[in-house]
Amino acid sequence: MPSACFEDDDSAVFKFADTLVNLLKATQAPDLVAPARVARPEDGSRFVFTIKVDDVDAKCDELTGRGIELLNGPIDRPWGPRTASFKDPSGHIWEIATLRRRTVGVWAVPPWARSKLASEP
Repeated sequence: MPSACFEDDDSAVFKFADTLVNLLKATQAPDLVAPARVARPEDGSRFVFTIKVDDVDAKCDELTGRGIELLNGPIDRPWGPRTASFKDPSGHIWEIATLRRRTVGVWAVPPWARSKLASEP
């Protein structure tokens, strides 16, 4: 599991292979995204962070024990994983997932990828 490679009062940066993910307080974002605007939390979620865990149910028990309200789950998804989601204090959506093999031994295709795969040769 990656750890923060930079952290201060306004942000935490995590490194995943060659990708850096900067979790930044919304009040600090305008300078980084100008001239685009920072969306308001009430405008809805624009992305989801997914973290692989060994046991979604146990992690959900831990999260709710810390006072975190789950948005959904734990739930078995038709494309394979067991997941649950929650929102952090800044409004970011996080999904925890236990990646399971389907009984036929292959991963099912999530709904968002079906049309793309159907169009590939």
